[in-house]
Amino acid sequence: MFQLYDQQNALQENHLDHQSYLETDYWDRFEEVFREDLCPSITYFAANGTTNCSNFISGTLQQGLHVVTIRYFETLRNTLNQYQLLLNASNWTGINSMVNQVPYYELYVIQNFVTQKLMRELVKKLSLSIQDDFQFRTERKIAIFIVFLIVVLISFIIFWLPFLNGLNYQIYKTKLMLMIIPLELLLKIKNVAKVLQSQSFIQQSSKKSSSGGSGGSGKRKETN
Repeated sequence: MFQLYDQQNALQENHLDHQSYLETDYWDRFEEVFREDLCPSITYFAANGTTNCSNFISGTLQQGLHVVTIRYFETLRNTLNQYQLLLNASNWTGINSMVNQVPYYELYVIQNFVTQKLMRELVKKLSLSIQDDFQFRTERKIAIFIVFLIVVLISFIIFWLPFLNGLNYQIYKTKLMLMIIPLELLLKIKNVAKVLQSQSFIQQSSKKSSSGGSGGSGKRKETN
């Protein structure tokens, strides 16, 4: 029985340690269930009309599920002790009469119509809270990524494209200046000659000169 107390306390402590990771709606409902009046949430008494919710187990339901759970464990411990005594004495009549006693009825109502109902509600609300939080985090990451892409695109349009256009214009102006200067003078400068070779400038000029020379030799052969 003491293990049940320890497990309950460990569960609540572990639950509270992760409070910052979940939504406030869930924690508001959690506090209502464990600290406040449970009668508005329990429909069993109104449906059966056997007893008033505020009078059940000395008004324990009005103090929250935390107190109800403690009362449940105490009643369960006393009932189990009584059952063990009757079982050791082989008092089968007493064991059968336990079913009709008030403590057994209290255990039955708390377990099936109070604890089970409210815990299922909290688990469902917790699951929805986790799903909403996960969806929110995913959508936020996607939005940040989209903003990053937009910033990169705008930066490319504003800064990189004008830089490329200016660079191409400077290259074009340089080529025009080089075309004005005779090729023989450019080849005498070693650094300029290397640049022209890397740009295939000389190869194109040699192709033109070779095509012109072959055309001239063909004409000479015909004249001969």
